[in-house]
Amino acid sequence: MYQTKTMEKLEMMECPQCGGPMPVKRRELGYHVCVNCSTVSAKRGIPVMRGTGDHTWVDLEVMTQEQFERYEEMENKTKSEIVPNKTEGRNLQGPFTIVETDN
Repeated sequence: MYQTKTMEKLEMMECPQCGGPMPVKRRELGYHVCVNCSTVSAKRGIPVMRGTGDHTWVDLEVMTQEQFERYEEMENKTKSEIVPNKTEGRNLQGPFTIVETDN
């Protein structure tokens, strides 16, 4: 019913930088060193909803690790500005109205 493909043994070569094993296919794809010696960081992605009403879809924004960290920093900063400060003794009601409470 289902076809399974067996893993073929990869032809290996020596990494020019560390001397460890590196697949020959990696060289054919344009990489010059093994994964352990690579300086390229992993990619990250965030889902973004676009469109309006019943014409919406979700895109995946792919970015570098550094871009993702900046995005997370901005998201956390925005969330901390939105969350009311509980120590002030004020009560937020709705997005803009401040209601004073009697203590």
